[in-house]
Amino acid sequence: MSDGKKGDLSPAQELAKYGQISWGYNITASASLGAIGGSIELGTLITTKGWARDYKTIYYAPGFASPSASHSFFFVYSMAGKRLPTFSDWNGLAQGISGSFDFIALGGGLGSNYSVGSLGFSLAPESLNFMKESRGTSNLNVGVTSWLGPAYRIPNDGASQRYINTMEYQGGY
Repeated sequence: MSDGKKGDLSPAQELAKYGQISWGYNITASASLGAIGGSIELGTLITTKGWARDYKTIYYAPGFASPSASHSFFFVYSMAGKRLPTFSDWNGLAQGISGSFDFIALGGGLGSNYSVGSLGFSLAPESLNFMKESRGTSNLNVGVTSWLGPAYRIPNDGASQRYINTMEYQGGY
């Protein structure tokens, strides 16, 4: 995904400047009934070098899901043998499968060189639940992502760096 501006960084330059994307958080609103459905995801990506970038992904999401909203945290893992994921690789959290059960939102997906897993909270108004016998939802998501501004430094990335060090030296990534 590119800003469309001349002078965009190559993946290697982007990795050197910002670091690899490692985690983030989002809010999502969605609903679907068979072939008709969609989700809007607004989120923030965090890198290993203390940078962040906000994004919006709009998904075509066929499946069976009453209207709902969720807030999730996610972790991005590089795939073996591929280059490390950067901002330009990001295609949204749920490029794959997402779902919820009761108040728990789960998700997972694959990008060109990363995998992602998420966990969060989900809320759906009971009055809008057209699937009365089911307390869960599921979607297959295909989306388009756009940036909501440039990358910016996180004021204090100490907690983020502690997490990254833990993952790097205790078997993550």
